[in-house]
Amino acid sequence: MECAALHNEKVICADKSMHYAAQGRASAADYARKARAAAARIIELTDHYNTGLLTVGNKWNHMMTPGPGPWGAQGYQFKMPPLSDFAGAGPPTLDVASEGGLGDAIADLSVYTQGRRFIDLFNRGQGPLDWKATVSQPR
Repeated sequence: MECAALHNEKVICADKSMHYAAQGRASAADYARKARAAAARIIELTDHYNTGLLTVGNKWNHMMTPGPGPWGAQGYQFKMPPLSDFAGAGPPTLDVASEGGLGDAIADLSVYTQGRRFIDLFNRGQGPLDWKATVSQPR
């Protein structure tokens, strides 16, 4: 179970690292690190399962493997997806990504929709970024 969760984390974080790098987000490298950490933990757990369990005659050795087995072309599932180590460029700069990837259009934040909306604020540059949000009208 834990390895399945780690595999999902590896793939999702790798995808985010590539997507965020394409957007110029400084956090892309953080997601690449998370993907690598998940992959390393899978290897640790696999090694423990194969050789660390006290069983008669290494009964469980190679029962779990991160590499391709007799299933042929399915081995690609265990490879690390593409990653980006982009960590920002230039001075800290605040940018925004709207819900649903609508470009410059921000989803309706009207009281009439009664739905939840979000926008992502992110740093495109290197270094810490201070910012403050205020409402234009009271609720």
